[in-house]
Amino acid sequence: MISEFTYELIQDKFEVRFLDKIRVPGKAKPVKVFELLAEKGGLSSEWQAAHGLYHEAIMLFVGREFSKAHEKFLEVSRILGQDKASLAYVQRAETFMANPPAQDWDGVFEVKSK
Repeated sequence: MISEFTYELIQDKFEVRFLDKIRVPGKAKPVKVFELLAEKGGLSSEWQAAHGLYHEAIMLFVGREFSKAHEKFLEVSRILGQDKASLAYVQRAETFMANPPAQDWDGVFEVKSK
């Protein structure tokens, strides 16, 4: 996992995927975090198939379309074989489908401990 600051330095050399926008204890400003996937042009066929779907799912989730995001994340996980990031979002989507976040929810995940 890398921060948005590292991502800025390596984005031309590596394939990444957005993981989350997090706020850690002691910090007011959230930070985007990414996962390194491969060198540029080096994504596997599975990742090539899943990468766009994952991005769609993230956009649906942030847009509060939790049911649609849930389905997309499950689809990504099926392609990648139990993808941990997608399955974490599946759980969050299920939680938000049952108990929607407040209207002022900013999509930031609050990390409780370092």
